[in-house]
Amino acid sequence: SESPESPAPDNRDTTGEAESGEAPPPAVEEPPASPVAAPSSPVKKWLVVGGIVLLSALALIIGWRPFMAWLNTDAAANSALVKSSAVEKTQATLTELGLQDITIAARPDGGVVLTGYCATRDVKNRLTAALLAQGVRVDNRLWPEEVLKNAIGQTLERLGGKMLRYTYSGKGVLHLRGVLRTDLSNDELLSTLRNDVPGIIQIESAVKTIEDFASDLRGQVRQAALEAQVTITVASATGLVATGALDAERMERWNAMAQSFVAETQGIPTLETQILLNEATPISQPVVEAVQPVVEAVPPVVVERVVTEQPAAPLRMVVRGIVVSPGQVPYALLDDGTRITEGDRIEGRYLVEKIHFNRVVVRDGSNRKVFYIGDTRYDRRQ
Repeated sequence: SESPESPAPDNRDTTGEAESGEAPPPAVEEPPASPVAAPSSPVKKWLVVGGIVLLSALALIIGWRPFMAWLNTDAAANSALVKSSAVEKTQATLTELGLQDITIAARPDGGVVLTGYCATRDVKNRLTAALLAQGVRVDNRLWPEEVLKNAIGQTLERLGGKMLRYTYSGKGVLHLRGVLRTDLSNDELLSTLRNDVPGIIQIESAVKTIEDFASDLRGQVRQAALEAQVTITVASATGLVATGALDAERMERWNAMAQSFVAETQGIPTLETQILLNEATPISQPVVEAVQPVVEAVPPVVVERVVTEQPAAPLRMVVRGIVVSPGQVPYALLDDGTRITEGDRIEGRYLVEKIHFNRVVVRDGSNRKVFYIGDTRYDRRQ
């Protein structure tokens, strides 16, 4: 049988230790080796990582909203300050340039949008340059009224020529009057104007067809109880003619009515009067002048002198029609086709002094002669 293993002999040299009489140092015991840890499971690792991620996400969600609210509040405050500054600068610049009734809208990027009206294109450009020089981003949508009126005139010229007229009141308000073409409706006219000139915001239209104007005037004639004596007809695309014969009292009514019609329509359409006066106009008395000779140291003596001029040769002239329109030079048509206006000379001697609705006043020196429409009694003093 095998004997148990005997411990290995200690070969260290102890001679010196015995000789010195010192005890040998105690042997150092080494700590027992730790047991080797078993390898961890992969599932546990992922559970730990997942938990960490979940906790981080929850922390982020809980703190994100307050953080973003803080950021947004700060950004909104800064944006509000920028917008406020741009609007204040714009308002100050408008005041400096004397511009009023301009709408200022702040943009999200801190700029401004301007809408409204100004007088000229130059004013608009000056405003834009002044704002850009202050660092204000501007979208200048002002309508220069000189540009707007030019566009209105061009559009109306294309749609009706001289048959249409307008008055511009400013700030995009337009008043129309005149005669409408037969192939164009009022709605089409207004729609075309709004499309061609977007700066127009309001249109007040008194445009009618020539037949509508004739109907309106006939209605006024009926109201004046003159329908039995006066006839209204359409003479052209833009003109009406009144014919008939009236006594003095009815002629006054007709004149007042015709003047009111022309004033309301402002000469479009034109109204030609060919209404005769049935009774004569009384001849005026001779002119009486007072003459005061100057005599030194003698009280002034008033001497009355009757001035009687020799009548000139009768002027043979028959007035067939008269056209009087506001803003236009009135004229009369004679029986030979001649058209005369105020200031004209007839036969080099007779001055056309005044043209009324129903008569022409001609002056020869100090004598005045009145020629009523259709009157063949040539020499009648006023």
